[in-house]
Amino acid sequence: MKTISLRSGIITMIIILIVSTIVRIFGPVVCDSIVQKGFAMDIVAPYYGHISFGIRVINSLGHIVLGILMAQIDRNHTLSIWGGRLMAIGGVISLVYAIIVFISLNTSIFLASAPVRATFNIIENVLWWSALIMIACYYNKNDFIRFAIIYVVIGLIINGHYVWSLLTQENYNP
Repeated sequence: MKTISLRSGIITMIIILIVSTIVRIFGPVVCDSIVQKGFAMDIVAPYYGHISFGIRVINSLGHIVLGILMAQIDRNHTLSIWGGRLMAIGGVISLVYAIIVFISLNTSIFLASAPVRATFNIIENVLWWSALIMIACYYNKNDFIRFAIIYVVIGLIINGHYVWSLLTQENYNP
């Protein structure tokens, strides 16, 4: 039963990843085309922010549930337990960050400054990457371990650039 739940959770997370990638890639393009048709950016931008917030919350909750399932799949193996715990902790931190950004965007209180965004990004990604490596080592499949290493290296490059752009360039919204 736990394996079926874990498999369903992984499939759900892959679907959520695909949907969030589509929204992140095409959302700004759609917003720009709507603005060019005569709508004000002040009207369009909050809708995109709410959609992004919803996807971020669902993604965070998915990581929490998947982490808990992974931690319970094999109570005798340390890599399974700690990989699941790190994934769940990363989901909680991501959920807190999503709430901070949502409050920041919808009020005049600016809580999500560049150092705060960079710090949350680093903490989230280190936890998720550590969890992914631990889970890959738990399953001891060479293809999965190679995938995890490639994913972490690509993530380091992308998120390294994101953090660098946040901390070095003024008024830059990556």
